[in-house]
Order: sequence, then structure tokens, then C-alpha cells
Amino acid sequence: MKPPLSEQHDRQMRLLIRLLESSRPLSSAEIFESVDGYRERFEAEGGRTQALDKLFERDRKALRATGIEIETVEDPLAPGDRAQWRFRVRQDAAGGASFELTAEDALLINEATQAWLDPAVRDAATIARVKFLGESDSGGIAPASAPRTLVSTPPQFAALRDAVAQRRRIGFEYVKQEAREPEARDVDALHLFVYRGRWLLHAFDHRRGAARNFLLARILGEIETLGEHDREAPSTAELTAQLDALAESQPVRVAVRSAGEADARLRSRAVDAPDPGESTGDWVELELRDWDLGLLADELAASGAAVRVIEPDAMREAVARRLQRVLECHEDRKAEPR
Repeated sequence: MKPPLSEQHDRQMRLLIRLLESSRPLSSAEIFESVDGYRERFEAEGGRTQALDKLFERDRKALRATGIEIETVEDPLAPGDRAQWRFRVRQDAAGGASFELTAEDALLINEATQAWLDPAVRDAATIARVKFLGESDSGGIAPASAPRTLVSTPPQFAALRDAVAQRRRIGFEYVKQEAREPEARDVDALHLFVYRGRWLLHAFDHRRGAARNFLLARILGEIETLGEHDREAPSTAELTAQLDALAESQPVRVAVRSAGEADARLRSRAVDAPDPGESTGDWVELELRDWDLGLLADELAASGAAVRVIEPDAMREAVARRLQRVLECHEDRKAEPR
């Protein structure tokens, strides 16, 4: 369950709601009489006091720090008489701090909206843009030579995004590392995040009784809604720190053919890789560390003869199995890919 609001935050929330629902500015007495957190002291102390005024000012200051301004409306006939002051939420700050965007800022938001390849994600981004900028054009003009990048997401991304946002318990088919057949999963969706260029779902797995990370690339089929949950999600920083620690514990040494595409790709991720200008011979040794050795085995197998695994033996065998499956598929034309 979510922790309850503190007394201070509960009072400030009630104050904000009371001012927003009123069609006119309210006096301090009207606020103290009708808002829980003030009302009890107002009744116990027989009316408005200096202590209540100070408490109200502290709450105004706290709300101002979040971008919500409670402004003072003075009586034009008695501008210096505090007893006649009334208060309201300033309309241009009711939803957060006010700010202005340049045409270039708006252009960047427009361009970011169009970057999503998945129509479901792009449509949601467009709706958010309309809320943020309105219907008008940004006024900025992108250069004709400006590059355009399209962000590709796995097919289940939009459904998983909604499941996380709405705290859903969901079911799906998942192919584990080294497995050939999918298994059913029953999880509470907690967090979507990117780690080293790959999308993952962090979720509580009910069948295993523990939290797990699921690669979106290994999730198959439709996402089934099974109910709701009230679990809290860890931060992205916590999750990536855990994966970093796992990767550090799984070193893999490989030999890569020098000056090739695999060399350039793997050298950028290697630990203490030699400078390209210092490499001698046809091969260079690199140490790689990855949190998912199945994904690394896939990548090394895809590099073909440009990479040789030195150690550990388990990684060398994993790459060999993948290459053997490729060979079997090409030897038997009638066989279905596995």
C-alpha cells in the first residue's frame, strides 16, 4: 500500500482543493473554518490566531516551491488591512510553474514526438504534445538536411507501458535464456527502463515469489490483464546499479580480428581495451562484461569467424551451440528454424 500523506502534506492538499473549488477568493477565516488541519485549531483557540497565520504562510511557501502560487487579493478600500485580505490560486500557476518555450524548443518537442516508430506510442506522444503546446505550430523550421532518427520499440511496448502506469497484474509468454519454448509468466508490472540499449520490464514474478527483469525482446504474444497491484517500483538508478554489479561478476575474454567491424563494435565496450593504434597482429584480446550472457552469446555468434571465445568454457560452448543450430538449419532445408 502507498504510505499515507504526512499531516503537513495532507493539510496543504486540502487547502489547494478548497481554493480551487471556490468560485471566489476566500478570507483566512473562511479557510480556517473549512479546511481540516486548520479547522481543529481554529475551533479550539476560538478563532484566528497569529500561530494559525504563520502556519498558513508556511503552507503557502511550501506550495510555492512546487510552482503553485496562492496569491493575496487585497480590499481596494483597505489595502493594508490583513483582516480583509482574501486568497486564491493564481491561475497561470495552478498546474505548475509557468515558463515560456522558444520556437526552437517547441520544434524539438515536435521532432521528438515524431521519432517513435510504433503507432501506439507515437499517438500517445502526440496527445501529450497537444496538451503541452496546444494545437498551434511551433514556429520553428527544421533544416532540410536535419537527420531523422526513428525509435523502434518491441511490439508489446505500448501494452506494457500502460500496465506499468495503471499498476496492472499481467500475464505473457516468455522465452528464457537458452530455452527453445516459451513459458507463461504472471507478474505485477512495476517499471520500464532501458539498459545498454535494451528495453526491460521490472516486475514481481508471482510464481517465483521475487522481482525479476524481463527483456522485452523475449516477450511473445499478447499481454493479458489479470488484475491490479499496489507494489512500489524501484528507481531506474537502483535497477541499473544491480545490473552493473551482475555484469562485473561475469567477465568474458575473446579474441577479435583486428580492424574489422566486430573489433570496432566490441572494443568500445571492452574493459581496458588497447588503443587501435597499439594493436599488433591479426587478433586483439578483449575482456567483455555483460549482465545477460545469453545476449552476449547471440552477439558473438553473429560475428561469425571474426570472434573467438577464449574463456569461460560455458560461453564458448554457448556460442558453439548457436552456430551449430545455424548449420543444422542450412543442412536440412525442410527443417523449421529453432
